Amino acid sequence: MKNENPLALAKNGEDLAASILSQKGYTILQMNFHSRFGEIDIIAKSPSHIIFTEVKTRSFLNRDLALEAVSLKKQKRILKTALHFLQQHQEYNEFMIRFDIILVFYHHATENFSIEHIEDAFSFSGV
Repeated sequence: MKNENPLALAKNGEDLAASILSQKGYTILQMNFHSRFGEIDIIAKSPSHIIFTEVKTRSFLNRDLALEAVSLKKQKRILKTALHFLQQHQEYNEFMIRFDIILVFYHHATENFSIEHIEDAFSFSGV
């Protein structure tokens, strides 16, 4: 993936993140859910939770900078978008809600990816 296109890199990261969630037994409900408030990269379901996941894909290996991209303002947009999704899908009212972040790093030297899944990265009470 030399000279990677940022959009292609982001798409690869989201696809890898969805694959990881599927391998963990989650069902992918929707990818790139849009509302007037913003976008959620991946919405997944476990037996007990609806998981709203923000994916950050980077071609540099700096975890702190990647996490800073999920600012308080971004978290608030994700929360509002999640509420919008739940209003449209009341069949999930009995599920607990979780907000995860998946960091995907592209390693230039090996042309491989590494992934870190941060479960319960933020919550309604924290925003």
